[in-house]
Amino acid sequence: GGLGGGALTSDSLLAFLKAQFGGLAGDKIGTAAGFSGSTAGRATQAALPVILGALVTKGKTEAGANDLLNLSQQFSNVTDHQGNLSLNWLNDTNEVSKLEGKGQGLLGSMFGNVDEITGRLGTALGGSGANAKRLLSMMLPMLGSQARAKKVSAGGLSGLLGGLSTHLTGLLPMGLGSLAGLLGLGGAAAASTVAPAASATASAAVRPTPSVPPT
Repeated sequence: GGLGGGALTSDSLLAFLKAQFGGLAGDKIGTAAGFSGSTAGRATQAALPVILGALVTKGKTEAGANDLLNLSQQFSNVTDHQGNLSLNWLNDTNEVSKLEGKGQGLLGSMFGNVDEITGRLGTALGGSGANAKRLLSMMLPMLGSQARAKKVSAGGLSGLLGGLSTHLTGLLPMGLGSLAGLLGLGGAAAASTVAPAASATASAAVRPTPSVPPT
């Protein structure tokens, strides 16, 4: 079912998304991205928290959440009015290519280092970085369209996304805990992963080390 009825909470949104991207739908989406067999659904489930992590980072401010809602206007055909995924377009290679192209155009603004993230995701799933990039490119518009379908305000969306942040690691499929490092790499957060030495120096500067007597 959709998200209709009752006030939307982070918990109900999470349950909805898990159901929407699981099962047969997850298999279809993963297969369209080039993953095969049992890996297809697993790939979709692994990509979900990675994208949500980027959305959480982007939506921390009301302005960022508003940007997300505006960006998702162009993707209304991938869900129905309640936010349920409508996967008929997966049967049309032209539609898949079109959505993938639009989604790929958004990856750079959502993830700082797209190739690093898709490379690590693809390797962990036994596929390629190219497959992982296709998967993220298709799923990002779907999630955007779902947020828009619920007609939440920018402030409401920001709050909902913030409530998801502590649940992301638990969404990773069994055996893929190594991907937890990707869950906070959306948007500006990714910049610090490119130069860990610089960020370590910066954090050391603001947190003085307590003096330890020499042994």
